[in-house]
Amino acid sequence: MSAENSDLPARRRRKLLEYIDKNGQGTVNDLSENYGVSVDTIRRDLDRLADEGYVTRTRGGAVSTHSSTPIESTLTVRSRLNTRSKNAIGMLAASLIKNQDVVLMNAGSTILSMVPYLRGKHDLTIGTNNLSVAQVLPENCCRDLYLFGGIVRIHSQATIGPIRLPSAVNGLDTRVRADIAFISVGGVEETLGYTTSYLAEANMMAEMADTARTVVVLADSSKIGRQLFCQIGSLSMADYFITEKPLPDSIAHHWENAGVTVLTPS
Repeated sequence: MSAENSDLPARRRRKLLEYIDKNGQGTVNDLSENYGVSVDTIRRDLDRLADEGYVTRTRGGAVSTHSSTPIESTLTVRSRLNTRSKNAIGMLAASLIKNQDVVLMNAGSTILSMVPYLRGKHDLTIGTNNLSVAQVLPENCCRDLYLFGGIVRIHSQATIGPIRLPSAVNGLDTRVRADIAFISVGGVEETLGYTTSYLAEANMMAEMADTARTVVVLADSSKIGRQLFCQIGSLSMADYFITEKPLPDSIAHHWENAGVTVLTPS
């Protein structure tokens, strides 16, 4: 009998919690391999543990809420997950940017993997809700950097609010237009499209997409087939979808039918 069938769910979740408390964090892939169950089963277990307050859920796993050491921000944890895939995606995404472009970026670790590859570009105007972009932005690539939003989500190092900027002239917010928007998502599924777990963030991402002439969605392959709470938009929202390896033939036609160009480094 397989481990997935022989271990009771409650017992398995207790083992997962012990592992995460001991190590401070755990990724879906590592936990799936360690305990011999599918990644979908692990995701459901982690969701249950998060709902009960035992762990803090991240896009690639979970972190402990009972560790004796300070818990790192979820962005910091996510930045350590699937780093090779994210760097490959980031390098390819940055290649789509031209000098003098107006660029929008949402929050997320995949976006942060892209920013260092802007080295050598110049006169960019960047608008983002990602508090960490300024820390990794290459010198001299950016003419102006704007931060959207008003509410700060500490754990994700992101701001939440409208994609607009205050005006000193008439007191009204100024709407912006962009050449290209890069949107990192937590879930991608052919029927529901692009999803995230936080409603206000979903609205912000959708507004970024609506503001830009070209929309690029970024997601490593661990996000494909995953449905999160809030829809950002259908597959056709994107002009380009970037992931680290070719899509399986069984689902690739959905992006083609939606008119989306899929780009991969390989």
